[in-house]
Amino acid sequence: MKFTIVIQLVVYVLLIFIVSCSDEETTYHTLENIQDYENFARETRNEEDETNVGILYYTGTAGAKKDYSKALYWFNKAANKKYPEAMLYLGIMYELGAGVKKDYKKAIEYYKSAADKGNKRASANLGMLFAMGENNIPVNLTNSKYYFNKAWDINNIEKFKTVISFLEQKKQYKGIHFLCKAFKDEYSGYPLYVLAQTYSHGFGCKKNQKKAFIFFKEAANKGNASAMVNLAHFYRNGNVAEKNQKKAIFWFKKSASMGNAKGLVGEAWCNDDIGNFKKAKELFEQAIASEPNNGYFIHAYGYFLFKNKQYSAALKQYDKAIKIRPNSPVVYKSIGDTFNKIGNYQKAEQYWKKSLKYANNNNLKKLIMEKLEKLKKEKAKPSTSTPRK
Repeated sequence: MKFTIVIQLVVYVLLIFIVSCSDEETTYHTLENIQDYENFARETRNEEDETNVGILYYTGTAGAKKDYSKALYWFNKAANKKYPEAMLYLGIMYELGAGVKKDYKKAIEYYKSAADKGNKRASANLGMLFAMGENNIPVNLTNSKYYFNKAWDINNIEKFKTVISFLEQKKQYKGIHFLCKAFKDEYSGYPLYVLAQTYSHGFGCKKNQKKAFIFFKEAANKGNASAMVNLAHFYRNGNVAEKNQKKAIFWFKKSASMGNAKGLVGEAWCNDDIGNFKKAKELFEQAIASEPNNGYFIHAYGYFLFKNKQYSAALKQYDKAIKIRPNSPVVYKSIGDTFNKIGNYQKAEQYWKKSLKYANNNNLKKLIMEKLEKLKKEKAKPSTSTPRK
């Protein structure tokens, strides 16, 4: 009878990531210490038992001190019997240089052997290695895609999105970045769009707005409506790309024509830029009509009205937005800004404090605290009015 132990892979780098979307099964310690486990494995000569002892030494659990040389010994015993989990761990040890000299060729050999036996983590790690192309391993996106497919059986865009969502929940941003690199020519530009987002925000890679612009453009040309909006913003703002309102409006309109209401909001801002208040207002209202519960759209419309000194109208929109997004620090800040503008400093302070309560962004917190400090100083100033006699 095989013993079972709790096994938790310690993730030392983002190269090694979780593949199964299901919760781990609950397993139980049936032996008291590492020596008992070793004795049991020697008695059974079973490759699973040998691998489990290796994992205990690799992770330093069940009373075992972390010992890579002993882990290597037990993994090798099981790997000689072609046990895939043992070969996976040997691949990890050679990839990371854990107790052995780093050797990516050996790591790939062990990963391949494990993957051929159906080990999904080994397949995922190979997908990463071939997509990264580092450490004298040439980039090979064909191989990368092949092994990612072995890991997750990605055969349509919905499955691809499910994998991306799963990795995002696990905060495996490097996995997302390289998965999208491998599939960048598939699914009507969606992987290109996500890849652009990783470069734009620095998720799993260094932030690089030039690369983000390139991939947003490629994705937009493949027909991705979300990428069209991002590309249009690059042209509208003139960051990286040369400022070009005509191109911005073109891409916002094209996105909107595909049913993406964010395109309407973007086009509204372009019209606001050139002083066409009536057209901008009309486009904001179209966007909200298409998505009446979109708090982002309603807040944006409120800010547009605020910018154009329509303070009462702005407050009405903010009130709608806060009912949809009751914990939004940005909306509370906007309400505070509006009350400050119309001279109701008590209300301004009240809403800025609410904004500070919900803010989790340090830059926003700093901005709100500066506003509150400035208001405090203004209150402390002596009155300049002449007292009545």
